[in-house]
Amino acid sequence: MNFDFDDTQYALRDLARELFAKESPPSRVREIRDGKPVDRRVWKTMAEAGICGITVPEAFGGAGGTELDLTLVYEEAGRIALPEPLLELTGVAAPIIASHGTDVQKERWLPAIASGDADADVRIDGEDVVIGDDRIAGAFRDAYARAFSGTASLLNGVSMRLVEMTTEYVKDRHQFGKPVGSFQAVKHKLASMHVAIASSRPAAWYASYAVANELADASIAACVAKIAANDTNELCDGDALQCHGGIGFTWEHDLHLWLKRGMELRDSFGRSHELRRNLAAVHTLEELL
Repeated sequence: MNFDFDDTQYALRDLARELFAKESPPSRVREIRDGKPVDRRVWKTMAEAGICGITVPEAFGGAGGTELDLTLVYEEAGRIALPEPLLELTGVAAPIIASHGTDVQKERWLPAIASGDADADVRIDGEDVVIGDDRIAGAFRDAYARAFSGTASLLNGVSMRLVEMTTEYVKDRHQFGKPVGSFQAVKHKLASMHVAIASSRPAAWYASYAVANELADASIAACVAKIAANDTNELCDGDALQCHGGIGFTWEHDLHLWLKRGMELRDSFGRSHELRRNLAAVHTLEELL
């Protein structure tokens, strides 16, 4: 299968990379980690750029895109450890409401998501958004498939950034009169990280494609993508920390921002051993849930 993104999707990636780097640098991520409240300025800027409304239908002020259009944007969000609810609102809530919500719910929430005015607490079943009983199973299954595939791409972005940071560090850090990156053992770790990411990314890409096109294997593909991204990120977390040495354990170095973001995402929607166990016993996400 010859899989590639189109020019518009690459343009969205470039837009997201530039915007995220400008509006949410590591210093901002660190402040939020230290307890500073997340202001809505960055989210509103993302909305003005059209990122928040990628999956909102055009009739409600969005771009009318799919999960596939979000995939590379997710990776950039992971690379920058973006704290905004891109997955929760744009990746899950918007398409679920568009597919399973009532007309009233669509009118209320979809324009608000596209404009950046909606809060992150949009629930499938609750006082804010209530899906009818006859549609709850489908909405629940679709939400998890989108959450799995989206989280996988976020994790892949985190792993990509860990490789970048580690490569930069081992080029500058010298021992025995030469860069530590010249040592074969370090090269092996960087190569293993790169190969793992090169395998994990296509799994997430296909999952997004399958979900966007409602393919029969979409649920399984999304779950497999999450497993692959979990395993890849766990490898990258450990090897990045080891290659950084003692400084990687310090609060002053930025590495911990991505280590923690990776751990949070790995815990979201199931860890690898849980998902593998369930996949061994069932064949569809509907049965899994």
